[in-house]
Amino acid sequence: MLVIKAARSRLVIADDSPIVRAQPRSLAEVQFYGCDSGLREMLWKRSSYRCALQRSKRVLKALNDHFRSFILPVVRWWSCNVRVPVENVVGKINDGWNIAIATLMFERGTLGASLQITFKRQIERLIDLSRTIDRGGRPASEDPIIRQKLAQMYTEIEIFRLNQMRATTRMSKSGVPGPEGSIQKIFWSEMNQRMQQVAMEMLGAYGQLTRESEYAIDHGQWAHAYLRSRGNTIEAGTSEIQRNIIGHFVLGLPKSY
Repeated sequence: MLVIKAARSRLVIADDSPIVRAQPRSLAEVQFYGCDSGLREMLWKRSSYRCALQRSKRVLKALNDHFRSFILPVVRWWSCNVRVPVENVVGKINDGWNIAIATLMFERGTLGASLQITFKRQIERLIDLSRTIDRGGRPASEDPIIRQKLAQMYTEIEIFRLNQMRATTRMSKSGVPGPEGSIQKIFWSEMNQRMQQVAMEMLGAYGQLTRESEYAIDHGQWAHAYLRSRGNTIEAGTSEIQRNIIGHFVLGLPKSY
């Protein structure tokens, strides 16, 4: 039996659903990151905050729902004295870092296959909206600046698709993802932020409306997409980390430390 020890903490989610059963014994077991002491006390006293101690599909769905609505105050989960049967250990004991790196490389190398479809749909929808959205008394599609920005995003999405084909071809031949995944990760995450910025500029005040508003365009998906895109350059490895990987393994530059 392999025992994994770590600092004790708890994951707290804002949820009244029956999936959340166990409650921490004191405020000391709860960490509300980014909150001052007064707000922590207030959050603790609210009966809707409970401690999620089991990892299940329902818990993960609840987390996903709360991330989507941007009201989850805690995003860190520590476990202590976790017991793992030896036959369930992935890789070598005490070699978790290399396992994590390999997992992230496969994630970055394959994620673009589905994302390029999502981005292509979004840019095509923006082009359609540009023909109906009024901007200065005429359709946004007739604004030369908007037309240029939409054309630029369409071009970048096509570049992203072609680069993904190159990365997929390499993986199919070698069976191992290469640094193309890091290149793609930087490209699509920053590209999506630029595209959502263009959407906000074109849609104006309507782009800020959420699905609760009857005037929201496409059920408020553009407001959500804009806010969600800010996390793209953090998740799956920050842009700074990806540039270090590219500099070291692709360009052969010395390490920055």
